[in-house]
Amino acid sequence: MRKLIIIAVVGALAVAAFGCSSGDDEDSGEAAEVAAEAGGDGAVQDAVAVSQPSRGGGSLPSVGPSIVQTASLAVSVPRNEFETTIQRARTIATGAGGFVVSSSASQGDEQRLVRGSLVVRVPEPQYARVLEQLSGLGTVEAQEEAGQDVSQELVDLEARIRHLEAVEARLLGFLEQANTVAAALTVQSELNRVQLELEQARGRLDYLDDQVAFATISLDVRERQVAAAEGDGGGPWGIVDAWRAAGTGFVTVVGWIFVAVATIAIAVVALAAGLFANGLGTRSVLLLLGLGVIALFIGVALLASRLVQPLAALVGWPAGRMAGSAGQLARENAVRNPGRTASTAAALMIGLALVTVVAVLGASLRDSAQSAVEKQIDTDYVVTHENGFDPFPAAAGDAVAAMPEVEESTNVRFDQALAADSELEVTGLEPTTIGNFYDFAWEPGSEGALERLGGDGAIVQKNFADDHDLALGSRFTIETSNGATLGAVVRGIYDPPELDQLLGAVSVSQRNFDSSFPRPRNQFTFVNVSGGETAAATEALETTVAAFPDVKLHTESDFVTSRTAEFSTLLNLLYVLLAFSVVVSLFGMVNTLVLSVFERTRELGMLRAVGMTRRQARQMIRHESVITALIGAALGLPLGIFLAALVAQALSQFGVGFSLPIGTLAVFLVVAIVAGVLAAVLPARRASRLNVLEALQYE
Repeated sequence: MRKLIIIAVVGALAVAAFGCSSGDDEDSGEAAEVAAEAGGDGAVQDAVAVSQPSRGGGSLPSVGPSIVQTASLAVSVPRNEFETTIQRARTIATGAGGFVVSSSASQGDEQRLVRGSLVVRVPEPQYARVLEQLSGLGTVEAQEEAGQDVSQELVDLEARIRHLEAVEARLLGFLEQANTVAAALTVQSELNRVQLELEQARGRLDYLDDQVAFATISLDVRERQVAAAEGDGGGPWGIVDAWRAAGTGFVTVVGWIFVAVATIAIAVVALAAGLFANGLGTRSVLLLLGLGVIALFIGVALLASRLVQPLAALVGWPAGRMAGSAGQLARENAVRNPGRTASTAAALMIGLALVTVVAVLGASLRDSAQSAVEKQIDTDYVVTHENGFDPFPAAAGDAVAAMPEVEESTNVRFDQALAADSELEVTGLEPTTIGNFYDFAWEPGSEGALERLGGDGAIVQKNFADDHDLALGSRFTIETSNGATLGAVVRGIYDPPELDQLLGAVSVSQRNFDSSFPRPRNQFTFVNVSGGETAAATEALETTVAAFPDVKLHTESDFVTSRTAEFSTLLNLLYVLLAFSVVVSLFGMVNTLVLSVFERTRELGMLRAVGMTRRQARQMIRHESVITALIGAALGLPLGIFLAALVAQALSQFGVGFSLPIGTLAVFLVVAIVAGVLAAVLPARRASRLNVLEALQYE
């Protein structure tokens, strides 16, 4: 019976306590449910659901108005008086029992301090006198005063605190009287909640008392420029001063942008010279490319601080939509110090730019190579060595050709030889069938060369013919690997793709090849079957090929893909190596965010005091980190694409086109977002766990 009474009283106190709570804090403003369960015969369970009824009335002693006083003041002083004026302002504030909250100063064209600001807090009774004294330090150019009446909020807080203290005392008494574990846990749960609300109310009351007790004055001081006209007498800023200041600011901004653009232009010129200029040695090309890439990164980094604000507005828009006020604050924090944000994003920018260059170039080379192979052959199946490049026994090709499913096939022999004083690859072709599988891009006059190949004819590639001054009808000698020689007459010249040429520089008839080269072996066997590529035909061919070790059957599409498999392996290796640059950039982002949280300790404490929850604090830091990472991605991805496009254009003479791997670039963008989230883990944790009272007192 006693246990039931305790549980019922605790529930009543919970309802009363929530009757005084406000709905500003998302943690204490949500509904809470307290349940206590007792064991034994006739077990009883009593749940008290707590909501937020309106605060109960009660007579309170009347108090005078409590006003939070703030003022901002801008004054101008004669030349060479800035530092003296700032020191006098400090003396006025400290002499009145106040203190300096923050100060800043900046240099002018003469490399000395000429402008700055000072924020002081002084006791409220001294506010008017201190403001008057500060106004007398120079010529007042602007003055603004504001007052916020917080009397009603103070009265509400004091009433709430008294009520919560009474509830706390009663719960402590009930805790001492509890004679079962269930009853003790029920009381303790309610006590913890009441004590949390009590601490929040006391913290808010202390903060408002501090704001009322000490007024805040912001003072901006600057030196007046020398007037162009005589007799200015140190008066207010004139039109000449305004034009001079505007001109100086314009020149500074334009000069900074000019340096950045000039650096980028020099980088582009160096890159273009290294990639496209003729007659340069390898050392000169590498030097130009290296200097060009470094200069390009420097130029973009110089320009980045000017791009932070528009980029943050663009990439930070989703944060504002998803996280509300926390996302908006994150976006504003990112542009608060554009230089710091730009330097932090620059590390990720460089890493992503390098990875993007590799990805785009790899995709361009892969797609170009596949396109080159597709242009050369038209077949259902291809038989090759298992590794795709070494020759294999000719008997395997003959076995495939003898299958009933095979409609037509042709073998391509392969070996090394010497011709025209050059070591090259020679292929042996079947003149009557090779034309049905391989598409020759004949030079004028070479049409019908396969029919004229005969016993001494040869087909040569255009590059080989140009390099050795060969034309149709020219004669040259081929020396085989066993020392035998055979004379050859140029019957045809064709121009294959520059990438992945399937035939050798010189091709002769298969009969001539077999009689001249030792141990003839196939490089390829091209096969067409009745009805085209089918599962049954594939199974039958694979059964035949399986009798020959190290021989493999491909469909045409598989063969095209296998020719570029090495690109994928190389790309994956480069991705792993370049991933370290992204990891390094993470440390820079973490360091910047930690410093930012440390510098904004007081601001974070104030945000928490006015209602920001821990979850919102974490969201704010997390979104700020993601915005910084996306700025790096917004700069790095286009930069990498630009560099890759330059290289692809330089390689276009070798048949390399330009391809954009959209899917891979989207993955890089996701990686940037993940990097931002990971970099924010520790700083967000620290920001959310700040002690509000200590943060508000932080200087």
